[in-house]
Amino acid sequence: MPTPLEALRQRLHLTVEDLAVRLNVSKTQVQKWERRWEDIPPDTLREMAVSYGVSVSSILGEETPVEEWGRHPFAINEEEELYGTLRLTFTDDQENEFPISQKARESVLDQLRRRSFIDSQNRPGKEPWLYFWGLDDRIAIARMSCVSEIALLSDDDRQAPYYAHPEIYRLLVTESMYDEEPIKVFGQALSEAMATHFDILGGQAAAIQQATHACLIFRDGRELYASCTNAEEVSPLFLLDMTSSAIPTSAFLQIEDPTNYHEAYFVNFDALRFISIPSEAYHRFIGSDD
Repeated sequence: MPTPLEALRQRLHLTVEDLAVRLNVSKTQVQKWERRWEDIPPDTLREMAVSYGVSVSSILGEETPVEEWGRHPFAINEEEELYGTLRLTFTDDQENEFPISQKARESVLDQLRRRSFIDSQNRPGKEPWLYFWGLDDRIAIARMSCVSEIALLSDDDRQAPYYAHPEIYRLLVTESMYDEEPIKVFGQALSEAMATHFDILGGQAAAIQQATHACLIFRDGRELYASCTNAEEVSPLFLLDMTSSAIPTSAFLQIEDPTNYHEAYFVNFDALRFISIPSEAYHRFIGSDD
């Protein structure tokens, strides 16, 4: 019976020599990894995952337990099957589109069923928010009273918005948050994917911002970006409970480091209509024991 790595190679109709060339290693090394895939270096695992278009866990044949997330953050969020596009149209006619998975679609439909005209669960003093996650490394909530239309569009009929392989977002978080020099990525698949990512998002700075900052959009369309580069910055977002269907009125969110004695900055949820958070950074810090 073939090992997980060998099975993936065969599924793509690649020879051992083909994979060796793609990874810039010897044929013997590939054969060794196929026999003992747990010995594959992390950087090579990323290269393989991007090259094959699969998750790291698919190559290893096992999932990383939650308690190991802090040491192996690239194994946190695994790839999900693409559904297509979630399009939100706000009451000022502003539209935002997000690439979503089948699981995210089911979650959105379930929330909307609970907010239907027939079976509404509105509660006094609270206002419902729509929770979802995108394949573009974002977790998001939208104030339902600011949304005029929600569309779920299958990728079979309409191409979904661009999103990168999960390893691209993980690499940006792990290696480039504080690096002002151009990111050096070794390996053909990762280098090409990163270059494409920078080009589509408008450069390295924009890509890093997407991977490391939350975006808060006010009712009037103004945008505010908040850093999510350490546990202290992410913890207020964690306390928010992103899976909640309703947030109390006049609730304030602290978006600066709560350990800063000299300066604090809070945003009133009543003034916001949309929040999105970088998924990899968020899960990295709430999953870490550090």
